[in-house]
Amino acid sequence: MQMSNITENVKKNLLDLQYARYLQAYHTSIIVLFTYVIGITIAAFAKQIDFTDSTHTIFLVFTSGVLFGPIGAIIRSTRNHLHNIQKEIKKLRV
Repeated sequence: MQMSNITENVKKNLLDLQYARYLQAYHTSIIVLFTYVIGITIAAFAKQIDFTDSTHTIFLVFTSGVLFGPIGAIIRSTRNHLHNIQKEIKKLRV
């Protein structure tokens, strides 16, 4: 077996591990967002959140912004990393 082939295999394995890590972060972020949305929906149907009260609404909007902002950035970043890793794997001659 040639030395360049071994390094190509090692690179592919490392990229596969990196891909798995980003994929896990991506899925976890999506699960957290869906869990939050489902929780808010259940709370709204159970009338635990009073949308006519401005304090509840402001708190809900603030909490949603604090949650959706970073998680949205994580999702966007991990999706870009996943796309780049796929391109790198396709470039390898394995």
